[in-house]
Amino acid sequence: MIRHWKAGLAALALTAGMMPAHAGFSSDKEAEARIRADMLQVQARNQELVKAPDQRGCLGKDAVTCVATIGLYLQISSGRPGMPGEFSLPTSIKRDINGEPMVQSVNFLTLVTPIGRPKTETMAILTSLSLYDGVHVHDIDFTLVKNPRFARTPEEWDSSGVYQLAFAVLGPDCVGRDRLAFYRLFDKAMNSDLATKTNGNHGAARVDTDSGGADVPMCGQALMLPYWNVSTDARGTPSSSTGLNFRTMPASAK
Repeated sequence: MIRHWKAGLAALALTAGMMPAHAGFSSDKEAEARIRADMLQVQARNQELVKAPDQRGCLGKDAVTCVATIGLYLQISSGRPGMPGEFSLPTSIKRDINGEPMVQSVNFLTLVTPIGRPKTETMAILTSLSLYDGVHVHDIDFTLVKNPRFARTPEEWDSSGVYQLAFAVLGPDCVGRDRLAFYRLFDKAMNSDLATKTNGNHGAARVDTDSGGADVPMCGQALMLPYWNVSTDARGTPSSSTGLNFRTMPASAK
């Protein structure tokens, strides 16, 4: 069963999406129990952060704090066991043969109802946290449902959910309340001249890929990367994906 909870700060006036419960059955009772326990950890931290705004954040924070922070503004779903978005917290730091910590990931679904739209238009956005040291969040990646690359009107931009995602990850002091200013910044980065074209083979088939996007420094603490990819196979069949990535700004760039 998908488990989710309502966003915890209605006062921010950002639409907190509601998602109808999905009937589901998993024979893996252990996975269900683990997901439930992990979600309870996040819910408890979520309640702590309501009273401790100075502790909120994602980049550089532990995974529980990051997911709980996003949950203050948007609704979180655990996903189904064995499916994309299945939620699982690391239980220990994994190390390679040289004793170095290995990158671990935490996946879940972020539910976004576009600003000004009904709850029936809520999007389930696949979200992935990368923990480079096995503990702290180094980057966050959202696989967008609606492509904002060709958005022009405020309503088209609102429908992508990118402002709400940035707001949840970086906070109001960083992103600000001026959505149009944010959209202009985002649009410039996504449609920058830093587009690339690659050719290669996927199995026995030739695949041509166009991609683009540029880093945007945010508040001296993070890099925001809107990106897009369009691939065309040998038969001329196109496929595309669009994402939004946030990662810790290197010390040399601060």
